[in-house]
Order: sequence, then structure tokens, then C-alpha cells
Amino acid sequence: MYTIQLTKQTETQHLAHLYEHIFYIHIDTMLRSEGWFAPVDYSLDAYTDAGVISIVLDLYDGDLVDTFHEIIRKTVDIDIDFDMEITSIAIRQLEAEYNKLLVIKSEEKLEQSLRKIHKIEWLVNAKNIKSGQAEFHDDKTISLGDDLDVKTIAITFPLGHIDQTVRPLCRQIAGLIANTLISDLADTYGGFVVSEAYQVNDNHELEAVLKLAKSTKLTTGDIDTLYREVVQELSEGGGFGRLIKALRHIDTIPMPPSNERTYEDTGVMMDNHAWGEIATDDNLRKILAELKYDVTAAF
Repeated sequence: MYTIQLTKQTETQHLAHLYEHIFYIHIDTMLRSEGWFAPVDYSLDAYTDAGVISIVLDLYDGDLVDTFHEIIRKTVDIDIDFDMEITSIAIRQLEAEYNKLLVIKSEEKLEQSLRKIHKIEWLVNAKNIKSGQAEFHDDKTISLGDDLDVKTIAITFPLGHIDQTVRPLCRQIAGLIANTLISDLADTYGGFVVSEAYQVNDNHELEAVLKLAKSTKLTTGDIDTLYREVVQELSEGGGFGRLIKALRHIDTIPMPPSNERTYEDTGVMMDNHAWGEIATDDNLRKILAELKYDVTAAF
């Protein structure tokens, strides 16, 4: 596994946080356009602390590691068009995260300020970066407003009806679908991911939760359509195939599933040999045919 950490120091907080979300959307889109999927091939994390923006990219797939320097170059030199379409999605993400409306003084000045941050050089794998002293309301471009009415969307994948012998594999497949789906929903509708599908709840369901503005027009039909698109993309783009291959050779991958957690979630004790036995294309097809999901909304 290779890790790329990019750090950028600014003198703002909310503006820097907004830039972080825009940059994250572009990088995730770039990697997906190359045919890579989180969390099979990589994980991507981003955060802003007192004006210091950090992007952490872990590369799992061997081909990704081979193109390590090219990915850094593409990431650092990425050309971002700060049009209001993408910026508006990032604004809605921040509003859902803050539970507050964001007040934009001027779209023109906002674009200029974002471009100014974009020109600041990224530091690659830098150490001992100190947080800045950013003011809470930054440079009269963006500030927090009134409380935001929000809703949460929970997408759950029941596992109890799946044959117990392959339930651990189903957990991994459902997790890949759920996390891809919840990420796409956030980047399409401007939501904040409250929790990814890494844990099974008390009802033996894998659950991912998204928070959005209450006014966001998102229907179960929209989610059904995106679900089908995600499954098709994972099938045709090799995401499922690489997951099966990784689980079949689980002792060679950098971030293998926890056998203890797998037992807690599925009631099946696993080891390397057991993963190799159930990680087959035939079982993948059977699970995809039987997999179900539910969508619930809370206001």
C-alpha cells in the first residue's frame, strides 16, 4: 500500500473547507473515470483544520501503485473549473455537515477566492504542518447563517436471508455497493455521509447513512436508478472482479477484512482458506441476484 498525503495551508476556514469538498469531488471523479473504486482499489479522506487542508489517498491496487507518480501529478495539477454547478453541490454538503445555511456574499468573489486557494502549492507527504490561525468567518465571502432543516437517508442491506456459508462474502459485496452508492448520492445531491457501510446493525443489516437538506428532492426512484448504475459500473469496470480476486488471495492484500468483525456480523468464523473457498464468480452472481436493500428517511 502507498499513501499520498497532500497538505495546503490557507488563512481561512469555511472557504478552505469548501475548497476541500470541491477538490475531493474532482479527485474521486478522476479516479472513478480511470476505472478504480473505493474501497477496493483506494481510500480517500479529506479534512480541514484551522485553515490547513489535508487530502489522504491510500492506494491498494498494484496497478495504482505503478502509476503512483502520475496520480500525484494529476492530483496536484488538476484543473478545476469553479462553476456554480459543482460549487453548489459542495455548498450543500457543507450545509448538511454544519446543519447551517451558508451565506455567500457574492458568487463572483467566491469563485475568485476559491481560485486563489487553488493556486497555493500542495505539499506532498509533508511533515510537521502546523494548523493556521484562521478566523471563523473568513474574508467576507462566506459565513454561517441560520439553522438548516435536515433529513437523513438510511440505506440498509439485510443479510439474514443470505445463505450463511456465503454471508461473509455478501457482507463485502454489499459494503462495496453501499459505499459507492452513498458516495455518489453525496456528490450528486449535495449530502454529508454520516456513516459508511462498515458495520452491521442490531437487525443484521449493513447500513449507510446520508444527511441532506430537508428540501432536497431525492426519491426512492432516484436511488433505485443510481443503484442499478452503480452495480453495472462495478460489474463492467472490474470492481467486483478485483474484490473477488483480493478475497481469494486475502493474505496478499494490505487491508483484509477483520475475521473477528466478520464473525460478529455474520456468525461465520473465517480464515484465509475459508475466504478462498467462498470468493468465487459463481457466488458473486448468486449474491447479486438475491441482494436486497431498503431506504428509510427520517426528518
